[in-house]
Amino acid sequence: RQGKSHFPVYRSWHKMLERCTDPKSNRYESYGARGISVCDRWLSFDNFLLDMGEPLVGMTIERINNNGNYEPSNCKWADKKSQARNTRANHKIYFRGKTMCIAEWADAIGMSYEVLSMRVEQ
Repeated sequence: RQGKSHFPVYRSWHKMLERCTDPKSNRYESYGARGISVCDRWLSFDNFLLDMGEPLVGMTIERINNNGNYEPSNCKWADKKSQARNTRANHKIYFRGKTMCIAEWADAIGMSYEVLSMRVEQ
């Protein structure tokens, strides 16, 4: 680990472990306390790096199913916009065979978020 700590991929790995395993972490309540864990394979940084590879600039780790664990089948590198659209707080809408948050639907149909949000709430 010596010398790796300044790399973004190492920081992502370390923070992932911290929020899932350290009750002193300010993010533990939203992760470890909810039962979100890190797969055994990813307890090793080298395995994590092999599975995930290096992220592009500005990308951080995202769980595809945000109620699922950190494991190869449930994680990807994502930008902040994608991550903001994949949170428990988002209002998801199922329409024509797709489930997306209001912001994604607004983009898809060319309507402002504010207008669509007001129409959905009516």
